[in-house]
Amino acid sequence: MTSHMVSAVSGAAQVEALLPEWEDLFSSTATTNVFAHPRWLLTWARYFTQPQELFVITVRNGSDLVGVAPFYRRTFGLGRTSPVTFLQLLGAGKRAHLTELPAVLTHPAWRRSILREIFHHLEKNEPTWDWVEVTLAPEQGWFEPEWLPTVEGRPSSVAIHKATRPCVILPLAASWEETAGDLKRNVRESIRRGVNRLTRDGHSWRLAVGGRDVPLDYAFKTLTSLHTARAELRLKPHHQELLADSRDIRFLSDVTQRLSALGHVMPCLLLVDERPVAARMLLRAGDAVYFFVSGSDPQWWEQGVGATLMVECLKQSIGAGCRTANLSTGVDVSKLRWSETLELYQDFAVVRGRRRSRAAFAAYWQVRAATIVRRERAMRGLG
Repeated sequence: MTSHMVSAVSGAAQVEALLPEWEDLFSSTATTNVFAHPRWLLTWARYFTQPQELFVITVRNGSDLVGVAPFYRRTFGLGRTSPVTFLQLLGAGKRAHLTELPAVLTHPAWRRSILREIFHHLEKNEPTWDWVEVTLAPEQGWFEPEWLPTVEGRPSSVAIHKATRPCVILPLAASWEETAGDLKRNVRESIRRGVNRLTRDGHSWRLAVGGRDVPLDYAFKTLTSLHTARAELRLKPHHQELLADSRDIRFLSDVTQRLSALGHVMPCLLLVDERPVAARMLLRAGDAVYFFVSGSDPQWWEQGVGATLMVECLKQSIGAGCRTANLSTGVDVSKLRWSETLELYQDFAVVRGRRRSRAAFAAYWQVRAATIVRRERAMRGLG
């Protein structure tokens, strides 16, 4: 079995120093998950964590960085006992809607052995945590009990499967015509109706990409404005307002500036008669495009501008060499119309065997479950 060198890096300065080789690892993995990009994660950390909370596990093969588990520490009080400490991936927990797929970045040659070594290191060398929360990508598989070391033949911790994050995946052919030919009839009809309505009323339209066709700041501000307008429109499916907090907007604006120059983030506008009526943020990595935050002008809803924008974004992505489109986390009818192919990300919690840790996690998880129910109701417009 391959053995690598595993170590922990704490504090903002040390973590920031990893950036160049961390970016190289991101590129070498050919991941399609932009949320795993170090510039996305470190920007998120600047807005939503404290510098002393950063706790990143690195794995090296010789001098080469081959794995990064970007955690941060969270603590809370539990009665009269000492504070409870747990580790979450950057992007998870606080403001999780801004980083939909938190990740441990692993070199393809040693994915599962890297994960094993990370958890062996945490168990043997980092005694302060009570539990660790982690998300595994589809290519990383399932959490194996063997990843946890044993004491007198028994695991010192237990891994609990928390949840599955499904993403709807639309395969893309080499051309839009081929891709459209594989779509369901009702989707093709919806696309046709939208085009016919705009054409019948004498409108012209085009896709404008921020930083290329229109100024990046203009595209971003228009996107956020249209996102709020769509959330206020009480139609089904209900679109939750994801950017109500000014910190969320500042973060997303900042990360857009940092990653648009690298081709990973593109705020896109549908201009009808040169007026923006719908918007979508596209995230691109590897040969995939991810459909992120969206918005539209309520006055143009009946013209089917959402579907028209979707088509223009898919055309643009196909032309750029993308072969899959991830329609974002969560499954609903509007996504399943386009494709029924799912990609599954798995959430686990590793809880220490000591009684205090087990009790703390049980209390935390009860509160967390109630929070999830409230969030799901809000997303569906149920109040």
